[in-house]
Amino acid sequence: MKSEFWLERWELGQTGWHNDSVHPGLQEHCERFGTASRVLVPLCGASLDVRWLTELPCVDSVVGVELSAIAIERLFADAGLNPEREQHGAFVLWKAGPISIVQGDFFAAPPALVGPVDAVWDRAAMIAIDPERRDEYAAKLKELAPGGHLLLNALVYDQSVNDGPPWALSAEEVVERFGPAETLSSKDALDDRWRERGHAWVRTELHYLTL
Repeated sequence: MKSEFWLERWELGQTGWHNDSVHPGLQEHCERFGTASRVLVPLCGASLDVRWLTELPCVDSVVGVELSAIAIERLFADAGLNPEREQHGAFVLWKAGPISIVQGDFFAAPPALVGPVDAVWDRAAMIAIDPERRDEYAAKLKELAPGGHLLLNALVYDQSVNDGPPWALSAEEVVERFGPAETLSSKDALDDRWRERGHAWVRTELHYLTL
């Protein structure tokens, strides 16, 4: 999917992937971040996870990367924050309190603008991007957060029944791109939306690894 697709979805309010709650897997396994002081949330949208992460004792700040200004405005509004904006070439840096959001293409995000990162929370980024860009995505995470902890939420389903996004992502693919990973949970995620698309089973899997 091209950038225009996601921008249009935000403009039209067609954001079925957005949840008005913090991801339960993050709540359950956030201790895996250890003593991380700065957490990266790629393709963060307007996720409430960003603000929630700042409330953890071990987290000093959170930085997200997102294309849509609409999503970023909503994120800060939900957090009750009024951000400042700085233009950095093709990117805009939004900042307020412990939250910074880099607006622009994740794959081109400059490490100097993102800043030092100790951990990454991938709620739905790797399953949202086109599968042929997964190698590029993995390389970018390693560039932005070398040696950092990664908590990665994945979906597993029969993609021959109905295609993405979100795209299926197996544990084997995670290991192929990042190396050894621990699967922390595997849960049934079949609901009416997936049934309407013809699926008989869907699972969410949460993986943990070091970049």
